[in-house]
Amino acid sequence: MGDLFSDDLQIHTLELTKLRVERENLRRTTPAERWAYFLLHAETMSGAEVQELLREPEFVEAAGVLEMINQTPEQLQAYRARRKFQMDEIARLDYARSEGLEEGEQKGLEKGLEKGLEKGLEKGELIGQIGVLQSIFGVSTPTREELLVSNIPELTAIVRQLQQQLTRRNL
Repeated sequence: MGDLFSDDLQIHTLELTKLRVERENLRRTTPAERWAYFLLHAETMSGAEVQELLREPEFVEAAGVLEMINQTPEQLQAYRARRKFQMDEIARLDYARSEGLEEGEQKGLEKGLEKGLEKGLEKGELIGQIGVLQSIFGVSTPTREELLVSNIPELTAIVRQLQQQLTRRNL
């Protein structure tokens, strides 16, 4: 005794005949006692009873496996066909989801590039107008570097301001 087989495996010996767990006190028992209760009463319990009494997913799964084992060959074949269909459907949905995400990312990049190009062209046009107006007035502030980090509303405001100065100068 005391030998370590693996960190991932535990072996428990349950003496089912010595079990003193009743349905009423099942909630206050250890996991090993719940497993012992399940093993003693599984053949008389329905899946709904297992879900009600032993709420942990491993008990519900174990009850499902027992139901499957107790099926006739025809029922077992129908179960396997349903299970295969479910697994295929999950795989199909996962594939469709990943394809949709990939397509969405691609369209997003294309849209982003188009919008980025449009904004870049608009910004370049505004900077060009500012450059022309600055040359008319013989000023160079703000500098080209400052203009490049400005956003479109800021550049539009500078163009309007310079245009107003030009209009006042011509009057």
